[in-house]
Amino acid sequence: MFLTEDLSHYKLYDLSCEFFTSFKCSRGLCSRRSQSCRLSLNVAVDKGMSCSHYPYLYFLEKTGLKVGPGRIQWCTTVVNSYFQKIVRYNPNFWRRWFALGVWVTCLMLPVAVYLVASTTVSNLWKKNQLDNHNLSPSLEPMIPGVNLPLGDLNYYLSAIAISSVVHEAGHAFAAQREGVQVSGFGFCIFLILPAAYVLLSSNQVQALPSCRSLRISTAGVWHNTVLSLLAYATVILMPHFVSPFYSQGTGVYVVGFSEDSPLRGSTGFYHGDIIVNVNNNCDVKNKLDWKQCISDTLSENNERLGFCIGINFLLENTSPTAFKDLLADSTNCCPNYKSEHLCFTTTFPEDIVKQVSDLDRTLLKKNCLPARKVIEESGISCRTHTSCPSSKPLCIHPLLANDTHLLAIRRTTEEPNQPKLVIFLGHPAEIWWGVQVSDFIPRFRFISLFASRLPDISLLLMKYIAILSSGLALINMLPIFMFDGQYIITDILLYFLIRFISRDVVEKIAKLLLISCSILFIACLVSYLF
Repeated sequence: MFLTEDLSHYKLYDLSCEFFTSFKCSRGLCSRRSQSCRLSLNVAVDKGMSCSHYPYLYFLEKTGLKVGPGRIQWCTTVVNSYFQKIVRYNPNFWRRWFALGVWVTCLMLPVAVYLVASTTVSNLWKKNQLDNHNLSPSLEPMIPGVNLPLGDLNYYLSAIAISSVVHEAGHAFAAQREGVQVSGFGFCIFLILPAAYVLLSSNQVQALPSCRSLRISTAGVWHNTVLSLLAYATVILMPHFVSPFYSQGTGVYVVGFSEDSPLRGSTGFYHGDIIVNVNNNCDVKNKLDWKQCISDTLSENNERLGFCIGINFLLENTSPTAFKDLLADSTNCCPNYKSEHLCFTTTFPEDIVKQVSDLDRTLLKKNCLPARKVIEESGISCRTHTSCPSSKPLCIHPLLANDTHLLAIRRTTEEPNQPKLVIFLGHPAEIWWGVQVSDFIPRFRFISLFASRLPDISLLLMKYIAILSSGLALINMLPIFMFDGQYIITDILLYFLIRFISRDVVEKIAKLLLISCSILFIACLVSYLF
C-alpha cells in the first residue's frame, strides 16, 4: 500500500488509508486539504512509505520530533514566550549584560588562539624529543574510556547537556533583546552526545549593525564562561555549604562497594564506617590521604612494613612448625593451620642474638602466628628492630608473595560486635577499587545512603561542568568554521574596520583568518591523536 498524490483531491486509493484519514478529519485533528495533512501525505509519498507509516509521521509532526541516522531531534516553540518575558523585565540590565559578554569574549579570544597554537607546537615537539617534560599550558580533549573513567560517563553527558542548554539560551536571550525572532528551541542527541540548539531568523541577524549582532554571537560563549565560574566557585565553597550536615577532616566515610568487592560484609566494611588509619603509620583524614596510604603500601614491594612485638608474645603464640619448613625458602611455614595464621620472619637486636643459641635462632626465624592478634598486640609498625621500643624489641615481617600485602585498616563503626581493625590480605588496589569513600561524614544518623553521597555527586558534577563549559566557551570563540567564532570574528572586524575599508575587504580578511585558524585547530587535533 502506497500513498499517491492527486493534486485535486489528495485521494488515498487504499481503503484502509481512506478510513484512517477520514477518522482523523472527523476527530477534527486535521483536514485532508489542510497544509499539515498535505505536508504529511507528501512526505510519505516522496519517501514511498505505506499508509501504516502515517500515524508515525503525524506523531513526529505534532511533537516536534525528528529521527535520523544516529540522531534524535526535538524542537519546540513553547519556550519562546519565556525568552521574551525575561528580556522585557529589565532591558537595560540585559543590554549591559551582553555588552560585558562582548568585551570578555574579545579579551579571551587571543588567549584561546594562543592555547591552540601552543598545544599544537607542544604536541609536535614531544613527538620529536625524548624529554617530554613541558610546563606550558595546553589543551587536551576529554574522551570517556581514554582519559576519563567510564564510570563518570553520566556526569560527563549531564555536564555537556547543561553547558549546551546554557550556551543556546544565551543566544536566545540576546536575540530577543536585539529584536530577532526566535523560531524555536531544540535538543538533539547525536549517537550518545546531547546538544541544544536555537533557531533564529538569519535575515534579521544579518540586517543588524555589527555591534548588535556581536552581542548575539558572543552570548553563548559569555554564558558558558559565567557558568564555568559559578561551577568552580561551587566546588570551592561546597564544604562550607554542607558543613551544617557533614563534617570533614576526620577520616573517609564508606558509602558503597563494587559488585565483587571482597571487603563487604562481616569480614570487611559496612556502609557508614569511617576509615582513620592504615598500618598504624598512615593517618587518613580525606580521600587524598586514603589514596596516598594505599599508594605507599604498593611502593613497599621490597621493604614491607613489620610489626613490633615482645619476646614473650612471640614464644607464647608461635604455632608448631616442621623443621624442614623452617629451613626451606618458603612463605608458608604453617600449612596445617587456619587461614588467620600467617608466616612471619623475625629480625633480632644484637643483645638478643647473643643470648640465644643457633638452633633457637633458627626456630625463631620463621613463626606461624595469628595475624590479627599480632597486629592488635603490636600497634607499632616498623622496618627493622631499631624502630621498636624496648618493651617490644622484635620486628616481625609477614612472608608473602610479591603482589600480596598485609594491611591493617583502623575504622570507627556503628555496627555492634565488630572489631575496630579490618585485616586485608591481598593486592592493595582491590581496596581502592572495591571500597567507595567520601570526604563528607554525615553529622546525623537520619541522613540516608543517597544523601550521604549527595555532596560527592554534586561536587563531581560541578567539576565536570566547570571543565566542559569552559571548554565549550573556548572552542566556540575560536575563529573556525561551523562554530560561533565564524560569526564573532566577522562581527569584530566589521565593527573596528568598516570605517576604514570596504565591507568586501573586511569579509575577505575574516575568511582568511577563519581558514588559517581552522587549519591550526585541525593540526592541534591531529597532533594529539597521532
